Amino acid sequence: MNRRWLKITLAIVALAVFAYVGRSYFGDMHRITDAHWLGVLGIALIHVLTLALQGWTFKCGLDALGESISDKESFHLSVFSSYANLLVPRSGFGTLALYLKKIRNTALADFGSVLLINAALFAFSAAAAAVIVLAISGWATGHHAPGWLLSGLTVLLVISGLAVSARWTIVELYRGPGCGFLHRLGRASAKLVASGNVWRLGVLHVTMMLLRAWRLQIAFWALSIDVNFSGVLLASVLGDLAFVIAVTPTALGFREAAIAFAAAQMGTSTSLAVSTAVFDRLVFSLTVVVVAKVLVIASLRKRTAASPTPRPT
Repeated sequence: MNRRWLKITLAIVALAVFAYVGRSYFGDMHRITDAHWLGVLGIALIHVLTLALQGWTFKCGLDALGESISDKESFHLSVFSSYANLLVPRSGFGTLALYLKKIRNTALADFGSVLLINAALFAFSAAAAAVIVLAISGWATGHHAPGWLLSGLTVLLVISGLAVSARWTIVELYRGPGCGFLHRLGRASAKLVASGNVWRLGVLHVTMMLLRAWRLQIAFWALSIDVNFSGVLLASVLGDLAFVIAVTPTALGFREAAIAFAAAQMGTSTSLAVSTAVFDRLVFSLTVVVVAKVLVIASLRKRTAASPTPRPT
């Protein structure tokens, strides 16, 4: 309970700081009310597709460990994980772990290995894309990215790459507190990395990365803002990486700041980038809430229909 309230407190403080620092960039928020309805629909549909692919990353990882879940269940888990993250920062994965432990009897270490390898592949694909886009942009325009950004992306690229390719059996040499959990985590991670599913996971993460960039491009289009896709890809990738350090629900504020940072590469102003990021967030957050509610209602109706009707006495 104390840890949850600490997360909420940190989120509130971070949001207050972002609101204060970014208050001068809210001048174009009025554009959101004039957004094209096709853009809203496109963002919603792409986000639902992304949620389905995210669910498949859980399914592929668990399949490699011999613990199968259905496509339908993986989609439900993805939706409710995202919904939980809207409410409390970083609570989604904990919700999934508890569900799988109770319903599927999945060991926490096994699910932890799926999260670990997925996180490494997510970071590797995003960092690689950002480095490539920055390198091409710098070569084409002569305006090179800050050294600290390239250094940070390179370090993340190396660490995440090692996490995917490392020999996890070395973890079994550890004999300290919690060694049983860490040993199983290491064995499960090694098994997942050695399986063919790790390549499927990589393809899924690259696909989701491109879909999120496409979704952001549609958000700019819906607000009648002309931008170039290479800059949008960079902005979207930096927004994705903001999740690594974020302490707010679904990286609120962190993602918007990352997208605003890439405004120059997109050929637009910071205030327009912030407005578009907020618009994109409003639509995909509402989409998660609506889909989650629909799934809950459908599940309740199914249970009601399956429950036996009491016979009259």
